[in-house]
Amino acid sequence: MFTLTNPDGTTRRAVGAGQKSGEFWMLDAATGLLTDRHVVSVRQRRSVSIDV
Repeated sequence: MFTLTNPDGTTRRAVGAGQKSGEFWMLDAATGLLTDRHVVSVRQRRSVSIDV
């Protein structure tokens, strides 16, 4: 569980989950809504952000 700070200074709680395949999801802890998704490539050492 994470505490995130928004640009306006307010905070919100989030939960993250990932897979060995490199996919990582972040969900709002209060609502369960998907807030972010990343695909991480270990071989190329890069992260790709995907709009949700």
